[in-house]
Amino acid sequence: MTTRHGAEVVHRVTVTGPFNLRRRIRMYEETLKANTSFRYFCILDNSAEHENEFAYDDIQMLADWLSGEGLKAFYGVTITSDPGYPNLVQIVTAVLQILELGGTVVTTGDADAAEAFIREKLALVSAMDAQAGIV
Repeated sequence: MTTRHGAEVVHRVTVTGPFNLRRRIRMYEETLKANTSFRYFCILDNSAEHENEFAYDDIQMLADWLSGEGLKAFYGVTITSDPGYPNLVQIVTAVLQILELGGTVVTTGDADAAEAFIREKLALVSAMDAQAGIV
């Protein structure tokens, strides 16, 4: 589901099976069609704990690809209780920094916390745009 919030859109994706690189690319291809800014906001709901196949090389390739698609910032939150996911978030954060992409990625086990995270980031970029004189 994609919803518009001013100049931004928020994508909410529910994982329905094993989530590998091929499925991630398809997800981004579809959601980017609705994106109208250089920022990407996404809540990835994997609360059903489907298998997550995502290696460092996959992260690097996706980040390069997203950057090539014009993204300059990525705000993502994954809903999961997978104890290994915080390690993945650290890797994604490092790759974002290496590629000089702005944004933040986090993980939570709570859907309300995920929504609050995205609302906070939307308010942040809205304030930054207002300060820069971008309407």
